[in-house]
Amino acid sequence: MVDAGGLNPPGRKAMRVRVPPRVLSMFLERYVKFDDFMIDGELDFSFAYGSIENSGTVSVEFSYREQTVAPLASVTKLFSAIGVLVAVEEGSISLDDDVTLGDSIYVKSLLSHTSGLAPEGIPSLNGKELTKLGTPGVRRIYSNLGYEVLALYLEESVQMTFADYIAEAIIEPCGMQKTRFLKESFVPDGRGAAAGLTATVEDLVLLVKAMVTPSVLSYSSLELLSKPFLPGIPGVLPGFGLMKDNLWSLGAEIKDSKRPHWGGTLNSPSTFGHFGRSGSLVWIDPENMRFLVFLSLKNFGKWAVELWPRLSDWVIQQGS
Repeated sequence: MVDAGGLNPPGRKAMRVRVPPRVLSMFLERYVKFDDFMIDGELDFSFAYGSIENSGTVSVEFSYREQTVAPLASVTKLFSAIGVLVAVEEGSISLDDDVTLGDSIYVKSLLSHTSGLAPEGIPSLNGKELTKLGTPGVRRIYSNLGYEVLALYLEESVQMTFADYIAEAIIEPCGMQKTRFLKESFVPDGRGAAAGLTATVEDLVLLVKAMVTPSVLSYSSLELLSKPFLPGIPGVLPGFGLMKDNLWSLGAEIKDSKRPHWGGTLNSPSTFGHFGRSGSLVWIDPENMRFLVFLSLKNFGKWAVELWPRLSDWVIQQGS
């Protein structure tokens, strides 16, 4: 059962009623008027939210259009980071490996966007062929190129294609029925590590479970996904601007005190996750024990900057 408070028709008094999810879905369709998100008369997004128990149990409290397939864009990087950490646990690679053999571009630097590589470029394991904008560890430069370099290094190390490895390491063990790589979504010359997956909200809930329970990764590796790596480094958070401390883990962005941000004012500073330019978003709040997964058929823009914090606050409120 879900509380409908906060999603009220314009001009009506606030309601505090308990309604079944199906009824709330009908309520959303009828009354929530986000005209910019409408396609053929329907809301142009799908989402699910819920709670995370101390035991690690992930419970969905409400989902809307959970079977709709949409591109993940950069949320793909969460899958890529988990895949790299699986390879680390298997002993195929190390976080301290210099993937270019002499240029001090380490696996951990690529995961955390501290390698100094440019946002875009042609991936290579030859450091002299890579486009660099800075010294590793000095500035956080969000880099699609860095993740595609990681994919090349992973392929060379495990002797499998990147897509096959991610499927065997994450997608299949988690039971994600509709998560697929789509080559049309790859960045130029990429393997699908920076952007390339399509999925459903239902499958993203399974991703959340994999990020909070030791099903794919051990607890020690899960901690690497949620704890800051090299704090205090400035950098631009795409779509939101320059941050004095652009805090990231080895694969996820951490809310901390950043403003503006996709997280709401009620999200704790330890909230971690990722968003994509396709209008995708995944976050986990380990203090409030809440999560949100969101997919859209409308690319990231002003609508997301305005909607996501409001929706995030509402999700937190439902757990209080």
